[in-house]
Amino acid sequence: MNYNYLELPNPKFGLNHIHEATRIVDNALGVGYFQEHLSEIECAWVCLDNNSVVAWAAVTTDRHPTAPSIGCLKCVAVDPLYRGQGIARKLTELRLDYLTRDEAHCFLIASHAWVRPDGYCPSCGILESLGFKPHRELEGYYANAKYKCPSCKGKCKCVARQYIKTNQR
Repeated sequence: MNYNYLELPNPKFGLNHIHEATRIVDNALGVGYFQEHLSEIECAWVCLDNNSVVAWAAVTTDRHPTAPSIGCLKCVAVDPLYRGQGIARKLTELRLDYLTRDEAHCFLIASHAWVRPDGYCPSCGILESLGFKPHRELEGYYANAKYKCPSCKGKCKCVARQYIKTNQR
């Protein structure tokens, strides 16, 4: 398939993109996830099939004038009908490109991968194939979230696997 990928610098996310992205993200990561984290997002991307949003991904950065920047890959969510087509990988590549550009140049990039109670981790393979190294597992990372986990159907028991990648020039 030939999809269009669109970079959306914050705070200029189009209202139609936010509405569609909310549905996809909340379905994939839990109802309320999108709204809880929206204010943190520096830049986001959508994948469009025709003019419909079928996936969303975002980044945050920690910048300081006298210290190197640190980037974080925030959520990536793909509509269930579009999974398995390389969309999450493409969105991750676009986010990495953004975080390593000269103007952003994050010396360290981190990500938390959601490991479901059954052990399935949708992002782990993508992150590892792009040079990320597992750093540690965080039990109870999502337990106090305000949103409902779609896997646990209530208080989340999923583990977060923290990944890091250094950006060498």
